[in-house]
Amino acid sequence: MKTRALLKMRNLLRLVEEDRIARFLSVFIPPIRGFDYDLALVNSLLNFYAKTGFVGYAHNLFRGMARKDVISWSCMMACCVKNEMAGEALNLFHEMVEKRLEFNFVTLG
Repeated sequence: MKTRALLKMRNLLRLVEEDRIARFLSVFIPPIRGFDYDLALVNSLLNFYAKTGFVGYAHNLFRGMARKDVISWSCMMACCVKNEMAGEALNLFHEMVEKRLEFNFVTLG
């Protein structure tokens, strides 16, 4: 049941690109902090914010994530580049390197 709900939410994030949905979803950010969560689902939410230009929401979500993978980092960097914040994307890349996290061709793309 939980998996179904997560898949439905993930699909919703892919289909809907409206400000009111982004604001509605931002309500879920505080409960995510400090709890175990489905990383793929949170990455989908991060990707949604990035693609729809909600950089502030994306940044808050990213900074609040207890666990991040290469997808999380790459998505946040792409968000910055897309929104003409290349310096911030470069800072994130340097932060990733300092933490000795592995990156891939998507991160460098």
